[in-house]
Amino acid sequence: MTSTTTPTTRNRRITGVLAIGAGAALLLGGSTFALWSANANVAGGTVTAGNLEVSVADGSWNDVSAEHTTPVAIPALADFRIIPGDVLEGTFPVDVAALGDNFAADLTVGFTSPSGALLADLEGVTVTYSILDADGNVVGAGDTVSVLSEDSVVVDPAAIVVDNLLDGSAPELTAVVTATFDADTPDQVRTATEALLGDLDVTVSQKRA
Repeated sequence: MTSTTTPTTRNRRITGVLAIGAGAALLLGGSTFALWSANANVAGGTVTAGNLEVSVADGSWNDVSAEHTTPVAIPALADFRIIPGDVLEGTFPVDVAALGDNFAADLTVGFTSPSGALLADLEGVTVTYSILDADGNVVGAGDTVSVLSEDSVVVDPAAIVVDNLLDGSAPELTAVVTATFDADTPDQVRTATEALLGDLDVTVSQKRA
């Protein structure tokens, strides 16, 4: 008697073989092999941020006009009546504290919002700035000077080195403000007007090489 395999039976066999093959492949693909591995660790340490602070003490004003051989103290600036040719000078001690191995910054001084009809480049009062070091020498360029913290490794021969802490007793810098009334102001130009200087702002801005 001849055995006959029907197409349906043959298809079922093929489907079964394929299913077994797929299952075996899944088992093989999902297996985890134990391969060698090793690890070690060490403490990462602590990272600590540096610091930056600045303070400005109350200043004093002097009349340093050409006819005075030595500065003349001005007890109250608002009570002084400036006239063409006068030169007034305000000095403000500045204390800076900085901490950082790569700390470098620019220190800038200036009045925040000076205003008033007395202020004018010509035939009026102009305001300029300079910065002195602890020995009274002019440093920087006009209203700006470079500063470094005493622990900084940054190299800048022109910079002023500042302490890590504010001590108040020995400020590293002095901001000098000079108000000059143009000697060529004619007639009654700028009479009975005012220059409102506002607040003296000292800003220390970190910089990168």
